[in-house]
Amino acid sequence: MLLLLMILGVILLLLPFLIVFIKNKGRDYFKDTYEDYLIFPILGLVVFGVSLTAFVINLGNYESIKYNEERIEMLEQHNQEIETRIRVIVENYLEYEGNIYDFENEDITTLFVLIPQLSSNVVVQREMELYISNSDEIKSLKLRTINRKVLAWWLWFGNE
Repeated sequence: MLLLLMILGVILLLLPFLIVFIKNKGRDYFKDTYEDYLIFPILGLVVFGVSLTAFVINLGNYESIKYNEERIEMLEQHNQEIETRIRVIVENYLEYEGNIYDFENEDITTLFVLIPQLSSNVVVQREMELYISNSDEIKSLKLRTINRKVLAWWLWFGNE
C-alpha cells in the first residue's frame, strides 16, 4: 500500500511534464508554461514524503518483529526456571510445616495464592513479580507477531 502511494507521488511529480508533452504532441514542450500544473508536483511531493516516512517506520517495526519468536522462547524458558525455583521453595515450606498436600498439577500463581505465608517471603515475591512481567511481555510479543501480517500488507500488499 505504501509502495503504491510512493509510486503515485512520483507520478504526480512527473505529471506536469507528461501533460505538456502530450499537449504539444512531443514538439517543443518547453515553450508552454507549467504554472497551470504546479499543484501536481507539490501534491506529489507531499504524498511521496508522507508515504516514504510511513514506509520507513513500518519497515523498522516489521523487521523488529522477526525476532519475537526467539524472545518468546527465551522468556518462556525463564518462566519455567522461575516455576521450578518457586516449586522447590513451596515443597521445602510444606515439608517444614509437615502438611501433606498434592500440588503437582497446580499453577504457580495458584500456589502463591493458596499459601499466604509465601507472599511474605521476599525471594518468592521477587520471583513472582518477574514471572508476571515475563508473562506480560510474552503476551505483548505475541500480539506484535500477529500484527506483522497487517504491517506487511501496509508495506507491499503481501504476506510475510
